[in-house]
Amino acid sequence: MYQRVAGGMFGVALGDALGATLEFMSAEEVKQNYGIHREIIGGGWLDLKPGEFTDDTEMTLSVAEGIVAAPDNPVGQIGKGFIDWFNTGPKDVGNTIRTSLSNYVILDNWDEASKHTAKSLDGKTAGNGALMRTLPISFAYYGDPEKIADRSRRICRMTHWDMIAEMAGVFYNILATCLMQEEKQAAWDKSWDWFAAYLYQEADVATVKLLADLKDLRRWEFTDLRASGFVYDTLVSALWCFYNTDTAEEAIINAVNLGDDADTVGAVTGGLAGVYYGYQALPQRWLRVVKQKDRIEQVSRNLHALCCK
Repeated sequence: MYQRVAGGMFGVALGDALGATLEFMSAEEVKQNYGIHREIIGGGWLDLKPGEFTDDTEMTLSVAEGIVAAPDNPVGQIGKGFIDWFNTGPKDVGNTIRTSLSNYVILDNWDEASKHTAKSLDGKTAGNGALMRTLPISFAYYGDPEKIADRSRRICRMTHWDMIAEMAGVFYNILATCLMQEEKQAAWDKSWDWFAAYLYQEADVATVKLLADLKDLRRWEFTDLRASGFVYDTLVSALWCFYNTDTAEEAIINAVNLGDDADTVGAVTGGLAGVYYGYQALPQRWLRVVKQKDRIEQVSRNLHALCCK
């Protein structure tokens, strides 16, 4: 089981680090400049060093460390990690997250801060910045779909007060926990059956209509995918890249070469691929260069302990 947990955590970091080079480039620009981008080389608009990752992985680690510190009620500890990281002056913070963290500093309440953000952004808070960080939930509450759903929604809406963002996080984490014990198709069927019942019970009509379309991934082609910051686009792209490839490396490479929000689509895809194929299946050449390995290993061990508790 540790191989699955570490695979997921490192998969997020590797997808993030590989994709960051391509962020904000179109797929055509990626092709013109790199052919097929396969190596973690840094650079990009953030001018990263090889192996550096972005806010996707930093916030995922904060979520993991917060859950480990207070698994029964993790929001406070996660929030402390977010603010500590934010105060370091990171190179890249998404607009919704930046606004919510700034609001929290004033309001001292995550729900109120997030609601205030949604109001100030005219309700346009269905970004992928919530989804990208949620994978540790799948490990910490493994085997308990109700807790996975509850924690996914609470942790998503710390910054993104939006039903689509919340439900995308729920499905992603239910699927990830099923992938720890089932083959791909069986995991899909099992997670979808549970999620569909939950979705129809909990979500508004617009969210149900949008996310119900996820059930049939076969209707998409690679050329239909969009790697935008909209959480639905990110989730569809990650699911497609994972389900239409046979290795973790291939899944992540397909995802990041979509360009646009390549680091986030890479991170979300890498999480699923790492969980399913395991740490030992991740490319060694990527693992050799990724930064903060000790931190990722430690949090993987801690999440594994919660998973097996």
